[in-house]
Amino acid sequence: MSNTLREKEHTIWNKYHEEHGGFFEPVSFMETAKGLYPEMTYRECAEMVLMNSTRDNTPIPYSPEVFVQFAKAMIEQIQPSSVCFSYADGSESEIAPDMKGADYWFPNKRFEQLAKRFVPGIKVLEDKPQREYDFVIADLPLSAINKKSEAVHVVEANCENIGSEGYGIFTFSIALTYESGRSWLCELEKKGLYCNAIMDMPLNSYGYLTHVETVIAVFSKKKRQRLFVASLSNDNITTVVKNLVEDKESDRNPKAGIYVDDDVFSYGEFDRRRRIESKNKALAKAYNGVMKEMSKIGRGTAAFDEGEEKSTAIYIPKNAEGKVATSKDEIVSNIRNYYRFIVNEEVVLPRFLAFFLNSEEGKSLRKLYARGAVVKTLSMHFIEQMMIPCPSIDIQLKYMSTLDQIDALRTEIDALGDRFVKIPASYKNILTQMKEINNHGDRFAQWIELLPYPIATILKRYSVSDNVEKRQESLFHFFEAYSIFESTILSAALDKKMIDCTKLTNVDPAYFEKASFGNWVRMDRALSKLYLDLLNSKNDLEQKVPFACFHTADDVMIKLLCNKQVCSILEQAGEKRNLWKGHVGITNEVLYKDHVDTLDNMLHKLRDNIKDLYERIRLIRPLSLSFENGQFVNRVEVLTGSNPIFRKETIVSPVPLDKAKLYLQVIDTGETMELPPYFIMKDSPADVKNACYFYSRVEGGNTRYVSYHYDGRPEDTENGEEAFNIIKELLTN
Repeated sequence: MSNTLREKEHTIWNKYHEEHGGFFEPVSFMETAKGLYPEMTYRECAEMVLMNSTRDNTPIPYSPEVFVQFAKAMIEQIQPSSVCFSYADGSESEIAPDMKGADYWFPNKRFEQLAKRFVPGIKVLEDKPQREYDFVIADLPLSAINKKSEAVHVVEANCENIGSEGYGIFTFSIALTYESGRSWLCELEKKGLYCNAIMDMPLNSYGYLTHVETVIAVFSKKKRQRLFVASLSNDNITTVVKNLVEDKESDRNPKAGIYVDDDVFSYGEFDRRRRIESKNKALAKAYNGVMKEMSKIGRGTAAFDEGEEKSTAIYIPKNAEGKVATSKDEIVSNIRNYYRFIVNEEVVLPRFLAFFLNSEEGKSLRKLYARGAVVKTLSMHFIEQMMIPCPSIDIQLKYMSTLDQIDALRTEIDALGDRFVKIPASYKNILTQMKEINNHGDRFAQWIELLPYPIATILKRYSVSDNVEKRQESLFHFFEAYSIFESTILSAALDKKMIDCTKLTNVDPAYFEKASFGNWVRMDRALSKLYLDLLNSKNDLEQKVPFACFHTADDVMIKLLCNKQVCSILEQAGEKRNLWKGHVGITNEVLYKDHVDTLDNMLHKLRDNIKDLYERIRLIRPLSLSFENGQFVNRVEVLTGSNPIFRKETIVSPVPLDKAKLYLQVIDTGETMELPPYFIMKDSPADVKNACYFYSRVEGGNTRYVSYHYDGRPEDTENGEEAFNIIKELLTN
């Protein structure tokens, strides 16, 4: 609720108590609100009711904003002469408030009386609509699709109300795309009504009522050859509607509308298959093998079937993230929670198959095939559909041999570590033994060039400096800059409509009037916990929220971004800085070297935990823009590595990218997120190009930024308090 509404709420409550006493009745409350403030919309009043409702009070229904905007766009596109709201509750008044040819039928007469207060002169039908209309609109109750469903009854009753050239749009739960929903749509075709389009609504569109996934279905009397699907957002509604009405696909952005095969009934399913196809191509390349269906490389049975255990069997858990076992001895829970899969060793080695399925990519693939409304599980049917990279047996043997050598090397290093702890004086001998595998310098330099420019430049300064005091300072700057960089990404992804931000504890907006290292780490930890809790939820819909926020299907990327260990490392770095820079006297070179060694060790722990994160996401800056075939074509710089001369590429987006902003591009989908200005890039002064500055504090109505790599101007000022205002909005519930 906006601050303006909160200010009105107190006055409305006082008036309501005068008229009705202490009992709260939603409709009467809305009538009081409208009487005091005639300018208030139905939605504003309904939101206020929601904030004051208890379990004993049913909230006033109102259509999601995306449905309202979709219906408006349809009216704009098809220009109907007659419209019928065939299951009205009053919130439809936002769609066509001034349209003279609009009829409303209210199943609830109390809502009918309420609507008349918001839309003077509204044309209300006394009985269910009896004639044909160019456009029929209904935001229906969400439920399963069966003969008892109210949604089914309403649509069937409207079969005769949609004109021969008209459209009907109705909301449904995702159940419409399940087998029961598809069967009903086939039955509906016998009555002459065809579902020609299904649009996925944004997650949590009905968050005030339910967390069920929802769709908008478009019906007409004319059947199209293929089903049109799209994924609606505030940015693409107009384009989706135009493509739908003009019967064309979106060339470059399938979310804006695409025709699908007969066995696909939603954009989500289309997108899942597309992601699997993309992942399969990447896996074939990564493993240097041919992709083969699991049904072609073995056969599955129940794990608890009687019979001798076969050496060629592996045990696949029904839980998509569980560990695949190569024998019954490795099974960690009830054997009924596993399938036994007997492998054809002429095609795939059992150990290699288990190795792949237990890898992060293998787990991610298993999750794409898992199903379930509450807990996602794998069925043997879907396991057999999975495509697995199958290199030659000879190459598989080499892969497993390499894995054995890595394990042996890890064991050897652990043994050297144990030996050093017991006898530190043996360090020279230990260093000699490690020399052959210690190519640290080259690997570290290569890693720096994979990082985003704003943090790569700081590590570059660290790597080339011989002064231990400056090396310590550079590492502290890196850790603080990294915490700001992570906070920037996590903030950009946060959608308060989908995520309950009341759980953002221990982070106060006031902390950032003058930001500190510790405050950024608090924000990192709080935001990371929000996303990880959702990702690990047992609720299927909640699990999908982080993927929607980050515009990705890559759960590994989300986990790397929200890594608890990284937060702990950053926290420790902040504590070390406070201890070593704020509470010590003169520090000699020996102590500086000890500090640098400690921080360097922490840096490499961080590196181990972020793994290949920056091969999954990248920082970009727009350079120029053109508009082609309904899509925005952006020329961008890819801000990777420490060299300020950046690679240039072209990317397509449904919205224009602002040259004054920085964006994060997610590799697996190609989608972008606008980043808040917690750090900025500047080309001034004239003697430096691409200086990077990080948010520091607000001061006199302006924002102070600091640079960790450019000594020529270590601080800079931007007009206004944009960054701080974004932080306040993010952290204020």
